[in-house]
Amino acid sequence: MLKILALVVVVGVAAPVVQVPNVVGLPYEQAKRRLNARGLEIGTVVPGHCPRPIGVVCRQNPQAGRKVDITEPVHLIVSRGPKR
Repeated sequence: MLKILALVVVVGVAAPVVQVPNVVGLPYEQAKRRLNARGLEIGTVVPGHCPRPIGVVCRQNPQAGRKVDITEPVHLIVSRGPKR
């Protein structure tokens, strides 16, 4: 009796991993350029109150220094100025 076996190998390519730069304290446009220079895209941008000038990044997620797939967006909270 003749048996035929087939082997299928699927090779995937992992997305490149990059280190997230610190953009907290930068104006939004400058933060966007810095992230894009590393190949990262901006995710959700939410306005929030913080003690930084209007239009400056208060927080980022993922945090600076973390290594992420280049496909993972960086979410930002951008200052609306201090809460009054």
